[in-house]
Amino acid sequence: MADDNAPHMCIEKTIGNETLPVGNLKPSSTGSGPPSLAALYSKFWNTGKRIRVKFMSGGTPRVRQRIQYYAQLWEQYANIDFRFVADNEAADIRISFVAPFSWSLLGTDCQSALENEATMNYGWFNEDTSEQEFSRTVIHEFGHALGCVHEHQSPNAFIDWDRDAVYAEFALRGWSSSDVDNNIFNKYTAAATEESLFDINSIMMYFFPGRLVKSNVGSPVNYVLSVTDKAMINTIYPFQTRNAGSWSTLSDRPWYPPVSLNAKQIDFSPPYKLPPRLVVGLTGIDVYYGTNLRVKAYADNVKESNFKVHLDSWADTQLYSANATWVEFEDAAHEYQTGTFDTQSIHPWKKPQKKNSERIKFKRGVYDDTPNVVVWLSGFDMATGHNWRIKVYADGIDKDGFTIHLDTWADTVLYAAQASWIAYPKENQGVSRITSGSDDTSKYRPWYPAQEKNGRKISFKEGLFDKVPKVFAALNYLDFDSAKNMRIKASTPQVTTDGFTWHGDTWEDSLCYGVGVSWIAFG
Repeated sequence: MADDNAPHMCIEKTIGNETLPVGNLKPSSTGSGPPSLAALYSKFWNTGKRIRVKFMSGGTPRVRQRIQYYAQLWEQYANIDFRFVADNEAADIRISFVAPFSWSLLGTDCQSALENEATMNYGWFNEDTSEQEFSRTVIHEFGHALGCVHEHQSPNAFIDWDRDAVYAEFALRGWSSSDVDNNIFNKYTAAATEESLFDINSIMMYFFPGRLVKSNVGSPVNYVLSVTDKAMINTIYPFQTRNAGSWSTLSDRPWYPPVSLNAKQIDFSPPYKLPPRLVVGLTGIDVYYGTNLRVKAYADNVKESNFKVHLDSWADTQLYSANATWVEFEDAAHEYQTGTFDTQSIHPWKKPQKKNSERIKFKRGVYDDTPNVVVWLSGFDMATGHNWRIKVYADGIDKDGFTIHLDTWADTVLYAAQASWIAYPKENQGVSRITSGSDDTSKYRPWYPAQEKNGRKISFKEGLFDKVPKVFAALNYLDFDSAKNMRIKASTPQVTTDGFTWHGDTWEDSLCYGVGVSWIAFG
């Protein structure tokens, strides 16, 4: 007899005739792979996708609330957004409550179902359902919705089934032989799945009592994401920038004595399949006023697994500290165009100019409409004895390109400067959880007198984010008195779903007449 107290099991569904083939395993082409959690390549959503979810009918308020809570736990480890919408709105995932089974379509199969059909079902939830059961079942089913298959059907899974016992057991639960074959015995091919090692603790692993396997050793009941589940889903849906995304020289050395050349290796976790593109911007500097001001932030030695970030000065400049931020983009992410501009491409440093600009052309055919453009200051070389003033900005933006400017004014002598830029579509090809902008003190206060604390609140468009986004902000504007050390730090320490407060602060006797930042936020 079946154990009535045993955990309920889901049935995995696919659209069309994609039945699982039997005995068609092939060895990994690399001999190794991510640590766990088999997932089907063809069913993955776009990374960063906002997946709309709704309840079709049924389910008490408590049941619905617990489903939403446990579903969104995936968002802590996967760059995906399950956005729950009203019952009468269009949605990618549509949840029903029809007894007795729980099931889900696999990944993007949800988009192939008819609009009035459920793509996920919970057949046994009620007001008395325990938190453990909500956790076990909801996380499992939303794992299917992300494209994850049952762990025991992973190409690397090996379970020595007692097949007769399995058929008999599941017949008592109303399963046909075909149901058993498709949901228990058959496996996916290594070619069709993200490479993996078998993880018996995966949330996608069925519970099996010992009487169903010849060894008499069953599997555990898994209620939460395993350590390797978390690592694996992050390889499938990685977050923008696979590391802290910032570095300060003060994390590796004291501010004194000054050091000209500063570098640190940054590891990508998980690694990229190809070396990514990096966009680097300055977020802070502390430089002695008695020499020319020279500093540059940049990345090199970019590999699949790591890169080196630099914060350098040269000649007689005394650099006490510097800070940088960066964003990474996969090489294949063509909707993100990136690049740099160096004034020395238009004139030598020995012939300083007040106005420096260049027309940037996008790759042909990338944008159908005018994209958004973010520009960051990444380096400069300015003479001492004149106030330090610089501003980077973009104008003339259209679908073909834009003009980038690196300008100064008054008596400032700007020998050279560098900037980096990011362009992305306003709707980002269906992923709308990205926004950007810029702000500076000239928009809300006069330049004089100098102020130590600068910045203000930036609000996001209402409803854009339902979880706290990651904000990357770097300097785009500086106006400092050259009679004192230049000390500035830009930061965004207070980020919420509604917005953030940017800071452009100085300290000690530095005199800041103006400061500004450009920023981009990924939800």
